[in-house]
Amino acid sequence: MKEKFDVKEYTNHFALRLVLFAFMGIGWDVLMTLLQKFISGKITISAICPASAWMYFAYFALPIALYPTAWLVERFTNFYVVKILAFLMVFYCYEFAFGYTLQQFGAIPWSYDWFLDPKWTLMGIITWHPAFLVAWTIFVMLGYELDERFRKGVIYKSDS
Repeated sequence: MKEKFDVKEYTNHFALRLVLFAFMGIGWDVLMTLLQKFISGKITISAICPASAWMYFAYFALPIALYPTAWLVERFTNFYVVKILAFLMVFYCYEFAFGYTLQQFGAIPWSYDWFLDPKWTLMGIITWHPAFLVAWTIFVMLGYELDERFRKGVIYKSDS
């Protein structure tokens, strides 16, 4: 456990991580739309699953929060499940704030109400449907592991 927040680690390959998460997120967003259609029985043979360009900004922001969240949680416990639950909480708060803000300007780049029963959503912005909780858990786990490896230079080392 690091006692002090490591700014050097946090900023290591920062721009690369932001761009990587933006593009990775668009693919994940298409997968999540496919999951909604599958659950609702509204999937067709074409499997068209639109994604909004706004989602680049949504996923782009993940590296901004991952390390600070992990560092903060590690002040109290190193239990991996607690860390993942903290990531989910931060992710859901960000998803709601981002989605709500866009809705205030008339943009609705996603809505879980499009294909899910509204009882599983909050204003269509976030969902607690069990399949999505599992999917988002997998996403934050993969996202954190990938971000950590880039921050620590395990995947990509530069000469700087």
